Amino acid sequence: MMNRSINFPNPYLAGDCEILYIGGEITVTNLLKSYTGGIFPWYGEGDPVLWWCPVIRHVIFTEEFRVPRSIKKSLNKKNYRCTFNKDFETVIKKCANVHRNDGEGTWITEEMINGYTDLYGSGYAFSVEVWDNENLVGGLYGVRLGDYISGESMFHEKDNASDAALIELLRFAEKSGIPMIDCQITSEHIFRYNAREIKREHFLSLLYPLVHKPFENAGGF
Repeated sequence: MMNRSINFPNPYLAGDCEILYIGGEITVTNLLKSYTGGIFPWYGEGDPVLWWCPVIRHVIFTEEFRVPRSIKKSLNKKNYRCTFNKDFETVIKKCANVHRNDGEGTWITEEMINGYTDLYGSGYAFSVEVWDNENLVGGLYGVRLGDYISGESMFHEKDNASDAALIELLRFAEKSGIPMIDCQITSEHIFRYNAREIKREHFLSLLYPLVHKPFENAGGF
């Protein structure tokens, strides 16, 4: 069976609808088309693929982010080391083992793992790894297109290891002149870093110039 490219609806015309497409496959082509339009897949095991563009988007503007004092104090006592793109496959699989807050299991299905691993191989996904000596104890993975960066999922096996990964990503974005990190769906945790809620139309107006800025691949990390 041949993979079919999805023709996603225009998010500006979606009104109050947040799920813009149901079905299709998690392929590099579909992921690139979705992210350039502000759309991303999010669904549970056994469900059809659901492609979302939320009415309210959650972002961290790099000019505004702050590290909570308690986290900074805790990290100062640790000897974590951060890297980019050293072990994407392990990071995404460890993120898949983090279960959802509603108790319904992981949202990172095998299809998602395969699709984003292919996206990484094409140079448009990335990982941040956090090491304690030679042990991988935390990390995150995301997507980068042009000057757009999303954070997809994080994991930690030691205290504040995922915080270390997020801070490393935010500092990289700040130094690189990348204006925001797309957090997509809210969590209480990201508000500690001064995340903001913005309307979909505002997010899309910020997104389009970023994704069309020339960028070779995630090796730019």
